[in-house]
Amino acid sequence: MDIYKKNLDALKKYNIDLYDLINEGNFSWNENETLVEKSKKDEIILAYCKGNQKTYLSSKYNSENEAKKIMQDKVDMPDVSVLYLFGISNGDAVREFLSNTEKCNCIVYEPKKSIFMTVLQNIDISDLLESNRLRIVVDEINREKFYSYLEVTVLPNNVKTNKYFALPIYERIFHEEYLVFLKMVLEKYENLEIEINTMSMFGNKMCYNSIHNMQYLVGCKSAVELYDTAPEGIPAIVVSAGPSLEKNLDLLKEVHNKAFVIAVDTAIPKVMSRGIKPDMIISVDCAKSTKHFEVEGINDIPFMVDMSSNYDVLNFVDSNNYIFYSSNSIIWDNMFRDAGSEIKMVYAGGSVAIDALVNMILFGFKKIILIGQDLSFTNNKQYADDDEINKDEIKATTFYVKDIYGNDVLTKKDYFTFIRAIEEIAYNHRDIVEIIDATEGGAFKRNTTIMTLREAIDKYCKNKFDVDEFLSKPKRLFMGDDKRIITDTIINMKSNMQNMKEKMHKGYKLAKEGKELLLNKKYNVERLKKINKFIYELDEDFLDMDERSFIVGYEPTTNYEFLRDYYIEEEDHIKESIRMYSKSEKYYKDLTASIKEIIKMLDECYEDIQKGEKNA
Repeated sequence: MDIYKKNLDALKKYNIDLYDLINEGNFSWNENETLVEKSKKDEIILAYCKGNQKTYLSSKYNSENEAKKIMQDKVDMPDVSVLYLFGISNGDAVREFLSNTEKCNCIVYEPKKSIFMTVLQNIDISDLLESNRLRIVVDEINREKFYSYLEVTVLPNNVKTNKYFALPIYERIFHEEYLVFLKMVLEKYENLEIEINTMSMFGNKMCYNSIHNMQYLVGCKSAVELYDTAPEGIPAIVVSAGPSLEKNLDLLKEVHNKAFVIAVDTAIPKVMSRGIKPDMIISVDCAKSTKHFEVEGINDIPFMVDMSSNYDVLNFVDSNNYIFYSSNSIIWDNMFRDAGSEIKMVYAGGSVAIDALVNMILFGFKKIILIGQDLSFTNNKQYADDDEINKDEIKATTFYVKDIYGNDVLTKKDYFTFIRAIEEIAYNHRDIVEIIDATEGGAFKRNTTIMTLREAIDKYCKNKFDVDEFLSKPKRLFMGDDKRIITDTIINMKSNMQNMKEKMHKGYKLAKEGKELLLNKKYNVERLKKINKFIYELDEDFLDMDERSFIVGYEPTTNYEFLRDYYIEEEDHIKESIRMYSKSEKYYKDLTASIKEIIKMLDECYEDIQKGEKNA
């Protein structure tokens, strides 16, 4: 079989996204930029040509042996680890890594499509392409995919054992591209730290909300029932509260019944103060202030919320129109299933506006217009209603990016993360939806179409539709006898929590006993076996526990600290056992305390539901 066809067949089977991009009608590359030659050992090697300079991408004498030397300190990584490799060359280094590891994954970032395409045409790498442990990103073809791979592979349990590096020659001749690669990797590491810190600050609040919000399931709807139901020829408009919102806000008065308008929580006061009633509002933040909801008429607007949205807000708004759109809990999933519906997990990058964007894609809108989505300090403001601020007063890391006009505009780290998220969403959904940035200011977002809101309205808001009919499609849930689903769930959760609390407390005592036996050099093998057996079974039971997300979410620092260096082992077997007993001792003790607090929350929620039924 022809090498190119063999490689393409493998690529189609295991990396269809990259395959599709290569097979687009307008796809091309510089076929003279990369040459194929033979090494002294008769191996196929590549040379990259720039101007009159030709650079070999691997050894001209023994490429396979060179790959072994390069990878010798990369093949002893723990099983959960990931290698981020800059450069594919002729594939020898990748093959060396995969053949000498069993469960480690490898993500290759190739900076030049001419190199990758030359490899596909001339070197049989079908064995690599067929590996479920390898993913390939080519900078000039599918760079955005790298963000997705980083998102799902940089985790608390491998952050200390992952490795990233460049093939030596690549770092030299593609230095600028290497810095881009490095920046993306390091940004993800930084974002994980931010995520960990955020969860450490708000984990118990999110847990509290996720339990107490069960009260608002009675009569709620599921956003899933709106998926793929958007009317043809109607756009969605996502309204955020950036400084540029002032430029075009009043134009929204023209789009009633011609576009589906969803406003994020911080934009609600501004939007409704102009006499504009959005078709839907959305709030995600577990600690969002109720001040954004002190607006007359808000109770009548469909209100889309996450399971962990601030309970104080839901309690304050007193809406009869809650639409729950996201859950990361099996418990919530089961409740919605038992009520004859379902709920999905929607997490798109930590911003309420991005969650709104993704939901509009899921609803099936083909044109989505963004306004007020500056993600920068346009005119030295952070929000539309803000006064001008001094750069030195911003308590965050700031830097400059290009705005939609090509000028420098100040942004901050979390905004930059949101910019990247929008770019990736637009790229990944480019075949089914067009995202129009009608902010008329703010940071430039790749893969979006730049328009003014006036232009977008004139072009896309031409047809009328019945908003009320569209929103009436989801049925009300947990009504009548189905209310018992909620209370039965709470009762069952409490019972399971109490049982696990007792097991955790016993695990804490046994881990402490095992540690002390070894520290005192009392090697009671039979006793240690029994301790290890209980701990193993406890860990298995905890992993299988539906309530686990609440427990680790309540005090996430406990879980992060346990996982962070879990796979970094001591060489001495006794020292390693002492290390693990010590970690387990603290882990079980902390989780026991967390479960105790969660049981209190369950009691409170149950009592509130009972009071509500009595007062109904």
